[in-house]
Parts: sequence; structure tokens; C-alpha cells
Amino acid sequence: MAPDFVQVAKPGRILLDVGGGLRGPSYLEVLARLPEHPGLDIRVRIAPINGTYEVTRLSMTSTDDNDQPIPAEALRQLPLRTLVRQAVGANLLTLNIGQRITAIDGEDAKGSELRQVALAYRIARLVGDPPTKAVEKSLGVSRATAARRVAEARKAGYLLAHEVGQAGGAPSRLGD
Repeated sequence: MAPDFVQVAKPGRILLDVGGGLRGPSYLEVLARLPEHPGLDIRVRIAPINGTYEVTRLSMTSTDDNDQPIPAEALRQLPLRTLVRQAVGANLLTLNIGQRITAIDGEDAKGSELRQVALAYRIARLVGDPPTKAVEKSLGVSRATAARRVAEARKAGYLLAHEVGQAGGAPSRLGD
């Protein structure tokens, strides 16, 4: 279930390095609504915890004047990782767009592409998405080609050895 509406209500101060040298907010206050439950306001606070942006606060409020109950189904189906991806991903890209578009003296097209690979990879890591899959989507290439580009970016020094991501995204807190 994807949110119908996601709005960053309040960003925190900008940190100079939230991971991999990327600038990012110390937190984001986000308001969201689900298409299946338009009478509910979902408010979350998202902050970087151990290299990944995570939901640190959550509240749901009925917007009806009659104080309608919050359905248990809405709680079970909360798309928290999607909220993080939509709110934080766009914010990180905006704050770090210079890393993507600023040409470096003497850099060729391949170097520019590898910088783009590193940026997509790092943002995916920070929002808990599978980083190689994010590179695949960013470049519009196959999974195998994306994996090769990540390896090339690492070899060329655009990604550091310790910058590795989870294949399936952020690990579950339940151990599944």
C-alpha cells in the first residue's frame, strides 16, 4: 500500500555527513495519508539511526469530527519503509544534487557515471533500499550491469570498501 500523499512538514538542521559524505536532515517530520484511509492523518518523525533513516515517532489521528476509530487494518498495513523512501530519498537527492551534476576537472563520461552510481547507492543505503537495485533503476540498466557499475565505482574510489548495503534493503527488526 503506497501513501497517496506524503508531505515533509518540518526538516531538522542539515548534517554535513549522514553517511558516505552525503548531507542530510537530522530529522524530518512527515505527514501522510493512505488512499484506503483518507480520514486518517499519519505523522512520522524520521531520523538517521546507525546509517539508515528510520521512523522514530509515529502517530495516527482521525480527521473526522466524530472521532472515528482507527482501524486495526490501517495499523497493520502502514507502509513505513515507503514513507521513509518517499520523504527522505527526494530530500537527500535535492541536498546532494551537486555531487551528481558538478563536473570534476579532467573527469570523463565514465567518471561522471560512476559518481552517479555512488550517489544512487548511498541514498538507497540511507533509506533502507537495496542499493544495487537503486543503481539499476537510476541508470536504466540490467541488474548485472548495475552490479558491475557498483564494482567499478568501488574500484575507482567513488565507493569505499565499508559502504555495503543489504541485498533486500534494511534488515527487519523481527529477524525475518
